[in-house]
Amino acid sequence: MSTAQRRSATRSRPKARKTQQAVNTEAAVEQPRPGASTSRPPKPEPIKDVDPAKPRRGFSLRLERIRKLIQDTWSEIKKISWPDGDTVRRLTALVLVMAIVLGLLLGGIDFLLLKVFDALT
Repeated sequence: MSTAQRRSATRSRPKARKTQQAVNTEAAVEQPRPGASTSRPPKPEPIKDVDPAKPRRGFSLRLERIRKLIQDTWSEIKKISWPDGDTVRRLTALVLVMAIVLGLLLGGIDFLLLKVFDALT
């Protein structure tokens, strides 16, 4: 089929139309369930970090954004459940012991391989 034939075939296709049954089905789906509330709670208004009555520019706007960043960061830090002091000490000791053991292990392997390659040459 040539390009011209494909174009004419595309133009002559009938457009899809919704049947009455499909329209009725969609209308039935959109209706609320019996006993369900028909009113929705109002959408919250978006939080504006700049008052539209008092336009801010430059340094003032930058300070406002920095202040908001610090407030948001502080509120997130307050949500963290921090470990108690005993748990921190135990886990710190575990990390230090593991670092020392792995350092000695890797140092020992390095020393052995150095001796093996010196003996081969």
